[in-house]
Amino acid sequence: MPSTYFTHAEAKSKLGKKVRTKVSFYQLPRGTIGMVTDMYNMGNLYGLNISWGDITDGFSKDDFEEFLEEV
Repeated sequence: MPSTYFTHAEAKSKLGKKVRTKVSFYQLPRGTIGMVTDMYNMGNLYGLNISWGDITDGFSKDDFEEFLEEV
């Protein structure tokens, strides 16, 4: 199934927000706090870049909702 992405307004509203991982992935244990640092263009929609110190990863809307929660 194709990924879903944020509208410009949705993505912009999340910039600077803190998020917590719901599951462990990469070198990040569950519960790690990160920050939405940037948004990237996917055609007419947007994904979000989340930074955890030295690690930054991009998230589609569906991955954001499944693996992260705002704090």
